[in-house]
Amino acid sequence: MRGMSERAGKGSGGARAGQSLFIGVEGAELSADERRFIKRAQPGGFILFARNLQSPEQTQALLRSMQELLVEPCFFAIDQEGGRVDRLKQFMPPMPAMFKTALRGEEAVRRHAAVSAHSLAALGFNVNFAPVLDLFSPFRNAIEDRCFGCVPVDVAALGAAYLREIRRHGVSGTLKHFPGLGRGECDSHLELPVIPIKRAAFMKHDLLPFRKNVRNSPLAMVAHAFYPDFEKCDERPIPASLSRNIVTGLLRNELGFDGLALTDDLMMGALKGFGEVDEISELALLAGCDMLLICRGLENCEKAYRFLARRGPVALARHKAQSARRIRRVKSAMKLHRQVAAFSPEAFSRAFAETLEFTSWMAH
Repeated sequence: MRGMSERAGKGSGGARAGQSLFIGVEGAELSADERRFIKRAQPGGFILFARNLQSPEQTQALLRSMQELLVEPCFFAIDQEGGRVDRLKQFMPPMPAMFKTALRGEEAVRRHAAVSAHSLAALGFNVNFAPVLDLFSPFRNAIEDRCFGCVPVDVAALGAAYLREIRRHGVSGTLKHFPGLGRGECDSHLELPVIPIKRAAFMKHDLLPFRKNVRNSPLAMVAHAFYPDFEKCDERPIPASLSRNIVTGLLRNELGFDGLALTDDLMMGALKGFGEVDEISELALLAGCDMLLICRGLENCEKAYRFLARRGPVALARHKAQSARRIRRVKSAMKLHRQVAAFSPEAFSRAFAETLEFTSWMAH
């Protein structure tokens, strides 16, 4: 791993900078423009959606085509939560929502994690953007049945069970959405939620599932929501993903998280008014984020990459270097490979059968 990192570093500062990008692509195979960009920018990670998935064989071939353009091993991620957020249901039995699984207890949650890991690993993924550790609330805020429940200690325990089990089977889960979106009265895909709870109460309740799990995942996805009691000045709402008080102060310094801080998708409606994607990228890095999630739009990826590749203030350059070291360390700890294995019908058939058995068990 170290040797590959050094060889990549000798190529260009731009290629090293691209490791901070976590991007999506448009279709079931790479376009010529996407291939050129990936080869030049060397992104550190990819996220796939239903639009990218047609069959198991095609999915693994797409991941393989991405990795073949890269010098470094890559993060391959997907939102495979279950329920409304089930990207694999086109060719796998549909998984239950996390809230429903949680009603069956910790053993069901562990089985959910193991089944998900086997399905994802059979396709070539190594990261799942799950579980949702937010607390359930009565608001229609796009969290709802995606979470484990509303009791902090229970959510923390079920989150730990899920994260440890999925990691045991070779896929890393994610602390999502830090520091907690459950109290938001709106959907951050559309606008910026405000979480007005006082800091002491938030630390005791909403933050508990994250605080108890900082050692159980190498990835934390930072939310686009405003937490007024964490900011010294609330003249302009500052999303957590762009807040140094949240990312560096709370996540790093107070909770001691030493993994990768990843933004939620930078193209979400919550960030409207904070500038173009390159300006938002700068704010996110200055806040302490390591990787920038851009789920769609090659031109958006280009803008962010151009910002990452150019020289900037000393403080920003120092943070980029720290992030690059963290990214290499996490990839090494996860034992990522520089090749995506050829599709195995046998491994996929086993994962399919296991998923079907689990969903049938959950239905009774």
